[in-house]
Amino acid sequence: MVCKDERKTHEAKNVATLKAWDGGAGLAENVRVLASVLKDLLDLTDDAGRHTKLLRDFEHWFSWSNYVLKARAEQKDERLEFVEGLGDAWKMESEALMRKLAVLKRDVEALVAPDKGSTVAAVLDSCRCLLEDALEEVRTIWGIEQEVVDKEARWVEERLRAVTGDMHAV
Repeated sequence: MVCKDERKTHEAKNVATLKAWDGGAGLAENVRVLASVLKDLLDLTDDAGRHTKLLRDFEHWFSWSNYVLKARAEQKDERLEFVEGLGDAWKMESEALMRKLAVLKRDVEALVAPDKGSTVAAVLDSCRCLLEDALEEVRTIWGIEQEVVDKEARWVEERLRAVTGDMHAV
């Protein structure tokens, strides 16, 4: 009996949300925007998606960077390897992704706020969280990449000073 009552209450909340969505832009437009956001989110985050590919590229670069820095610190690798940034193409793609994520977030924020506890509210909250997390993830990656590149530039400068100092000592 309790489950049946809860289900009826939840159904009533969902119906009220859909009725509220019928005002303003209209139910069809709100549903269209939400469906578009959901499709784009799935496309960006699936195995072949832009977001997923950017993360894989970063993880590969980060692993390589750690290998080089660790081998250098332990003096295990005779080769002289340098860590470079992720590159212009990666940065351009990540900037385009950031713009896309920001547009999707703006689209979600523009929708009429559904009744709390409704299924639509749960879906919108999930979309909002996923978008905010994806944006923060890319910003964090930019910060990590910059730290590694700056650290590498300082290391190169130190090596050059050491070499020129050795040349002056001779």
